[in-house]
Amino acid sequence: MKRPPTEQQVDPILLSMVRIELLAFFQANPYTRDTIEGLARRLHRPLPAVSLAASSLAALGILVGHQGSGTTIYRLKHGEFITLNAGENTKNECFSSDPSAQAHQSQG
Repeated sequence: MKRPPTEQQVDPILLSMVRIELLAFFQANPYTRDTIEGLARRLHRPLPAVSLAASSLAALGILVGHQGSGTTIYRLKHGEFITLNAGENTKNECFSSDPSAQAHQSQG
């Protein structure tokens, strides 16, 4: 049985990129549940890097891994918060593409 790679065996820049891509993926798909193999396919990234990145995000409490039938299924821990707050940034004048809103913000 092969041992999973350690962080020292995976390029640290690749590992950081995969963590960011996992965060972006789960932000866009907050109710997705998938295995490491499935996430690696979705992101087109090497399995060892995705495995380490998902494990580190789970250790931080961002992802949750559920053991089932010999494999771990990962999901976003608080996906409901992303969908509840999805429209709030578009209402904020700081993020508006309307030039008059931006001018008003800079004068305020």
